[in-house]
Amino acid sequence: MLHKTQGIVLRFVKYGETSIIATIYTEEFGLASYIINGVRSTRSKGKIALFQPLSLLDLVVYHKEGRNINRLSEVKSLDPLNDLRSNIIKTTLGMFLVEVLNKCIKEEAPNEALFRYISDSIKVLNELNSNYENFHLVFLFKLSKFLGFAPQNFDDFFADIRSVSSSSIGAHNEIIDKLINNGFGLKLKMSAATRTAILEDILLFYQVHLDIPELKSVKILHTILND
Repeated sequence: MLHKTQGIVLRFVKYGETSIIATIYTEEFGLASYIINGVRSTRSKGKIALFQPLSLLDLVVYHKEGRNINRLSEVKSLDPLNDLRSNIIKTTLGMFLVEVLNKCIKEEAPNEALFRYISDSIKVLNELNSNYENFHLVFLFKLSKFLGFAPQNFDDFFADIRSVSSSSIGAHNEIIDKLINNGFGLKLKMSAATRTAILEDILLFYQVHLDIPELKSVKILHTILND
């Protein structure tokens, strides 16, 4: 049966000679996998670009409950995300967000609020003209709300990680409170060392709740942001 839904591409793998299997977080079905035939052929006219991670798509899909892999009937881009694709800092931030989402999102059930948060956040990152170097820190704090373990303030945050962290987290309490309680585009001056330390503490916070493995994109992110 055909269904209309929006989706956020999280990853894809090659399948056969010219096809792919894409993992897409959808508004209607949660996390879902779709086979897309012929998209890597010379005749596909660059359609593979539609399935770059974080792409926002308008989809018509065949969906059958209990089937691990379904098929797409129609697909089109909702937003080309031009700046996100061309700005090296935003591209690196996007790469980090993709890795986080792939580790954290396992639900096959729909969650419209989470879908909208992620979709809107991607659009904001693309559109911001300045003050996006701390975007990932705000994103992680706000994402934790949808995952069920958001801190209300620094004290909550510190209480969760103090048993596993020996860092100088106490020195960052005012900054962390601002990150928790403000939105994207927050103008917040901090050193590269402070930004790095806070991200490491937030990832410890995530590991306490989700036991996620080490993220490979962190080193690249630090290099680009601190250059």
